[in-house]
Amino acid sequence: MSVPIWHTMIGNGYFPIFDDDLAIELEGAEIVEQNDMFGAFTLIVGYRDPAYSADGKKREPFVCIKSNTPGQPHLFLTEG
Repeated sequence: MSVPIWHTMIGNGYFPIFDDDLAIELEGAEIVEQNDMFGAFTLIVGYRDPAYSADGKKREPFVCIKSNTPGQPHLFLTEG
């Protein structure tokens, strides 16, 4: 097991998203950590595709708690 990476809390809200929307979010994302050691969920940390930012250039950070239970929503936190 690797040493945990600590992250500052980000965002001003959270969003429940389902598999299709999560796949779209992750398609252009820069993933810096993906950790499935928790069993019921996978922690995904990274930066969103710049297309989602206000200026189209900035990669906004995100944290995702991906449910490993089929059909259930995932928790997505971001700045915007």
